[in-house]
Amino acid sequence: MKKTSLIILCLAIFTSFTACKKTQKKKTKKVEGIYKVVDSTASVKWTAYKTTEKLPVSGVFKTVNIKKSVAGQSIQSALNNLEFSIPVSSVFSNNEERDGKLKNLFFGVMQNTSLLTGKIHVAEDSIGTLDIVMNGTTNSIALTFTTQDNTVYFKGTLSLKDWHTNLAMKALNKACFNQHKGKDGISKTWDEVLVEGTIVVSK
Repeated sequence: MKKTSLIILCLAIFTSFTACKKTQKKKTKKVEGIYKVVDSTASVKWTAYKTTEKLPVSGVFKTVNIKKSVAGQSIQSALNNLEFSIPVSSVFSNNEERDGKLKNLFFGVMQNTSLLTGKIHVAEDSIGTLDIVMNGTTNSIALTFTTQDNTVYFKGTLSLKDWHTNLAMKALNKACFNQHKGKDGISKTWDEVLVEGTIVVSK
């Protein structure tokens, strides 16, 4: 009799433990993947520089297509491994002549660059990297992230020479020689470009 009672007690403990474990698994599943990128909210701004005084020239890409995003357990983790593509035809600087030069004499000189493609990697809440494919070359730049409410702001600086853009830069410099001339009479187009972006992550 005692032996039977002991067996029943052991079975009850085992059943209780198994049920508890299943409940814990269910609870864990509920908190996974609760943040997701709102694809239509993605925007990208760029700032290039001209003259020896390094005067900024800014613009945007009107179209940013999110190719792949995954849900995450935090706002920043929802951006990890996010893939995107940007048609260079969507470049806009509020100057029609400049936009035409960028499309035809800069991006147009590059190899396979009707689209800029890339992938975001988040290392920590405030830092990460951005892979960019341009001119048949893939390179990475460092990113910093800040968050306000459900909007993530990120920025990084790229050096165009890392994408072997010598021919494109020469074509642009020639076309913009006078516009890029400063008070010292020297025409200069900087290799440096600041990239800034925003995207909303929903809960």
